[in-house]
Amino acid sequence: MGEGRRRLESALVAEPETTEVRARALNGATAMAVESGDAATARQRAEEALDINRELGDDFGVAPAEFLLANVAAAEHDEYYSLLSTRVLAWVCAELGDTDYARALHEENLRLAREVGNKRIE
Repeated sequence: MGEGRRRLESALVAEPETTEVRARALNGATAMAVESGDAATARQRAEEALDINRELGDDFGVAPAEFLLANVAAAEHDEYYSLLSTRVLAWVCAELGDTDYARALHEENLRLAREVGNKRIE
């Protein structure tokens, strides 16, 4: 995964022009970034691919770019559900009487929520 991602990123540097080839490389880079847990880069790559395909009038290219952008959105929400699951686990621990562990889970969850800017969990 790491090697493939590096190669795609190198290809993007080598092909800065607004072309169908760049759009395809961006789609690949989006998928690699999602799988690597780098949602910020994935979003950037997917949005650029979508913009290029729209600019080129390539409806067939727009579809996978939009699909990948939806995958990025889902990956970004995985973080929310992970935080939510930890919050529920902490609540269960507290209900079962393990208040020290519950507090530790809540504190770590709070730290992570603040780190990613998730006000709802915070």
